[in-house]
Amino acid sequence: MMQEEPTAGQPEVPPEYVPGITGWLAFFSLVVWVMPLLLSFYLIRAWIESSREVQTSIGRPLNFSVVYLLLQQVPNNWDAALFFAYIGMQVALIGVSIWLITQWRRRMRQFPRNWIIFQVGLLVIAIIVLVVENDPQPLRPRGAILSVVNILFWWRSSRVAATFTQ
Repeated sequence: MMQEEPTAGQPEVPPEYVPGITGWLAFFSLVVWVMPLLLSFYLIRAWIESSREVQTSIGRPLNFSVVYLLLQQVPNNWDAALFFAYIGMQVALIGVSIWLITQWRRRMRQFPRNWIIFQVGLLVIAIIVLVVENDPQPLRPRGAILSVVNILFWWRSSRVAATFTQ
């Protein structure tokens, strides 16, 4: 396969900076596509756990009538408010991750910055859960290290800078 000669006024781009989703960028981009599925899994798992807790505490399954009763108790009951805040936060995170996929597909210049903000936000949420609930489940050392590596890749990679230009 012959390489084309650069025309006058067109800079020659070294092969390691050629834009495209290949190599490590493809590997890290897989996380972008899997994120809504992971967040949906966590939302469903939280709903099932909440359903079990409600059923053991009041003897009724968590259905829409119970959700409506919980919604009426929000001004007076912190547990009900936290339940809706957690579910709302999970739905919002799923929405943001889908929005980030649309930015990724369009190769928008703002995508790496927005993805880094999203990853830092998830890391901060995990730290808050760790501190408030004293539950190490959301923030394991391996997950924290992977998040930091993911953030550094999207921040420092020349391939990312060459690919997301629109």
